Amino acid sequence: MTKSTRQVGNKLEKFIADYLKEIDPKARPTKNSGASTQIADVLNKLHLKVECKKRNTENCIIKRKVWNKLCSELIVSNQDIPILALQNKYEETFIVLDIKDFFRIYKEYINAIS
Repeated sequence: MTKSTRQVGNKLEKFIADYLKEIDPKARPTKNSGASTQIADVLNKLHLKVECKKRNTENCIIKRKVWNKLCSELIVSNQDIPILALQNKYEETFIVLDIKDFFRIYKEYINAIS
């Protein structure tokens, strides 16, 4: 049986939410993902705005318009971090984030363990 695009996407959203649950137990996929009233695909209290894209292709490609839309929905005062989760046909999953956000997160991690 062929799965719909929504069903395929829901699997990736659940996969990402399950990882996030390790640090935010209430993380979960949004209801009606992709609806205009929902910002991002995975709800969490970590200020991560996660957009999930599953493609039945070999390569994962960052579409600039998808990234820009995600960034335009951020609440700057919350210090939201845009994250793009990409999965290819081999179910290899990658997380994309802006270099400034990566180094900010990494510096916070280093400071926490020092």
